[in-house]
Amino acid sequence: LPFAYLSFATTLQIGVRYVLPQLALLCLLAARPVAALWSGGRTARAVLAMLTVWVAATAGLQWPHNLGAMNALAGARPYRLFGDSTVSWQLVPGDDPALRTLLSRHAGAQRLYPRAGPRLGVVVLHARDAWPGDAAEFGPLHHWLDPFVPCDHEGSFFCFDVTAELYREALRRSTPNRARWQRDFAVALLGAGAIDAAAAEIDELESPDPLLAAQLARLRAKPRDPRAVLAGWSQLGRADRVLADSDATAGERAHAHFVRGDYVACREVLEPLQRTRRLQQTEALELMVAQVRSLAVRDAIATVRAYSPPADSPAFPAHAQRLAQLEALWADLRTLGRQCGLALPE
Repeated sequence: LPFAYLSFATTLQIGVRYVLPQLALLCLLAARPVAALWSGGRTARAVLAMLTVWVAATAGLQWPHNLGAMNALAGARPYRLFGDSTVSWQLVPGDDPALRTLLSRHAGAQRLYPRAGPRLGVVVLHARDAWPGDAAEFGPLHHWLDPFVPCDHEGSFFCFDVTAELYREALRRSTPNRARWQRDFAVALLGAGAIDAAAAEIDELESPDPLLAAQLARLRAKPRDPRAVLAGWSQLGRADRVLADSDATAGERAHAHFVRGDYVACREVLEPLQRTRRLQQTEALELMVAQVRSLAVRDAIATVRAYSPPADSPAFPAHAQRLAQLEALWADLRTLGRQCGLALPE
């Protein structure tokens, strides 16, 4: 009953590790009907033998990515069924053998990060990044790749070939998601430079989209305001357009990395920048968050201390609380390191 509840009566994606103790019991429960089938004659034995070979072959073909393996019953989009503890965790962000293998098979594919916005072309992303977003994480509550089926995968990374034709095919379906998909299609067209086609899709939206309309107006303006255009791309989740613009400032590039969830790249821009000038308040906050998210907790503590407001400032209590939380986290990590035989610095 507990296993059935966790499987069918809850929407929690808790991962397979939480039900591992149940698997031994399930094997025992399954053994009795299997034994009965085995004694049922040659046909039953042949079917059981084929099923056994099929299961063994499926498991073998997943090597070395068994952690995120799903059987054929999961369908073409198994990442919808993954739990956080069921996929590979990418202990070194951006440096995963499965990612390198998939990118080598699809030259020119874009690597997508958690909050990357709609676009056309071949894209590769981690299964965890294809889940619906979380409002608390500044992300949308749906993923723009929902209407598409992967064309390839390696381990926990999936590849999609997104074309305008596939978007139009999705829009022809009778579905409650049509308005959302049409908005995503307009963003993708705008990012691809198809301004007139994007304008046509924007005109057909069921309800006005202020961000899209504003960016369309900026792109049509003569002369353009480059700073406003870059800010608009970040608001639409198209940080790639910011990073591709040679006129983007270091702060704008760091913000683009932060918006799309590439925290390591965000640090690589802001940490050298703060050695040349004092960061703005938003830049310092983004650097601190990026350091925490990329597990550089000690560096995050140094950043919080460097940008501490005056003691009589209204922001000081929240700042002090954040610093205390980070220091407690670092102390816990040092304790864990000692238990594992690792000597972390003070």
